[in-house]
Amino acid sequence: MLEFGRVTLEWGTLLWQLIFFLLPLSLFIFVIYFLVKALAYMNAKKQMDQERNQKLDTLVRMLEQKQQRNE
Repeated sequence: MLEFGRVTLEWGTLLWQLIFFLLPLSLFIFVIYFLVKALAYMNAKKQMDQERNQKLDTLVRMLEQKQQRNE
């Protein structure tokens, strides 16, 4: 038990207060972490998609040129 003059706190009460404070705090931290990771993934995916589209454009141009030569 902690005594502060007329105010006393029992360890059980203090423990419940810490639990009810730490649970929402940890949930908030997890949500922030998830959002940061999701944004990083989306940026990497966007970059990979752009590179894939450029490669596909190159392949399409090469196939068109090959088709024009054969005609």
